[in-house]
Amino acid sequence: MEGAAHGNRIGGAASPASSAGRFEVRAALDGASLGVWPRSGPDDVRAGLAALRAGARALEGFGAGERARRAVLAIEALGDDAELAGWLARRLGTTVFELASHRGELGRRAADHLRAAVCAGSTGGATVVIPDWTELLLGTALGVLFELVAGRPVLYLADPRVPELGDALLRALEASGLPAESTALLHGADIALLRAAVRAPQVLRAVVSGPPERVASVGAAAAARPPAVPLATVLDVPRGRTLELVEGAAERAAEVVEHAFGRARTLSGQLPSRIEAVRCEARSFSAFTEALLAELEQAPDARDPVPLIDAEALVALFEVRARGLDEGATLIDGGLVAGREHAPSVRPLVFTNVEEEMQLLDLPAPGPLLRLVRVQPPRRAAPAGFGGASGAG
Repeated sequence: MEGAAHGNRIGGAASPASSAGRFEVRAALDGASLGVWPRSGPDDVRAGLAALRAGARALEGFGAGERARRAVLAIEALGDDAELAGWLARRLGTTVFELASHRGELGRRAADHLRAAVCAGSTGGATVVIPDWTELLLGTALGVLFELVAGRPVLYLADPRVPELGDALLRALEASGLPAESTALLHGADIALLRAAVRAPQVLRAVVSGPPERVASVGAAAAARPPAVPLATVLDVPRGRTLELVEGAAERAAEVVEHAFGRARTLSGQLPSRIEAVRCEARSFSAFTEALLAELEQAPDARDPVPLIDAEALVALFEVRARGLDEGATLIDGGLVAGREHAPSVRPLVFTNVEEEMQLLDLPAPGPLLRLVRVQPPRRAAPAGFGGASGAG
């Protein structure tokens, strides 16, 4: 609810955070308050894990198949949650319609994911699930539900940039009939709290996604655990794709813009599923670049980008921009569009003359970034008897 105060959920009930700290989340476009959430501390982690002991027993009361059936009901409830859809649209500066593809993808991907969870089986202990905001509904819901279907209770640390997603997921779980005490939801977790959760001896599995620095920090905490209490980890630093173009490259410029910077598909280049680089053969490179620039000028998605909700993304983008220019790449498009206080908008940064050995090509894209690499076509072997060395003396 707009401007309302929210709390953690432990043991199936609202739970006040151990600290008095609070944080407010605002809409990307107009800065209106979208709610206030608590900042959790180590005592909240301990309370959540203690409550999950009862959650483990409650999950054991259902077979894996029944847990999977109820997980499907939770997915349906989450996809139908109009309150969440409206909140996310305001938070991200997009429309409910543009978010429809992400809600639909949740249902399409769920069946295979849950079947794998049924076969996985419980390894005992609790799982800490720490999804990055860019996981949106798909990665967040399936990450938590996989563990529950496998019979493992979950300590879910919600990303503070989209805390309502955590609240909505708990609503969906309760509507499905899965045991409410099987999931403890904590808000406002910083990196120190993430590491503390991973180090807790009751946690035997961690599922973490996000930028390299965050994943590496959590991974280091997992590695520091006592050898007698090992931790199974799923650490994911999502990367975009590199597109290889040969013939007809110019005709694919509109497709590249949609897949790299589409508002509905990638939230204007903020989601990790985007195209981050294009390797184009030299004979088509100039025509493709010209077509791409024309498409960027006229494509609505490129002219009207979704605001950046990650405060660190803007700084990271300008660091990548400086690195590319230092290495000799050419910036042909990109820059700040609107200096909104809460969420600035950035036109896609497009570099050309990017060489294979440049560090620019290896850097993860923190936002709307595309790198164009000119490659030479592979040499064809000369036909026998024409040119080349002869074996005759």
